[in-house]
Amino acid sequence: MDDMVTTNRLSAMTTAEAQALVDRLIADRPVLAQALSVMPIQNPHMRYEWITTPDTAIPGDISPLEAADRHDLALDEVIVDLARGHGPD
Repeated sequence: MDDMVTTNRLSAMTTAEAQALVDRLIADRPVLAQALSVMPIQNPHMRYEWITTPDTAIPGDISPLEAADRHDLALDEVIVDLARGHGPD
């Protein structure tokens, strides 16, 4: 299943559709669920972009999604810290 969508397709989604996509991405990735639980951003479109966008703060300049799939405790801490540090919507 390919969960990556283009920016145009994402912006055309309803809030409910974007939330369903985010829910699918975090379903088997507990660290992402934990990260979103502490993230001030609530907009599912923005959450999707955060999950799938590479970040230079993550070793290897990878996305939180890619980092979560590595099942590395050090990366997990980075993911949660990044989520916590984001400002509100």
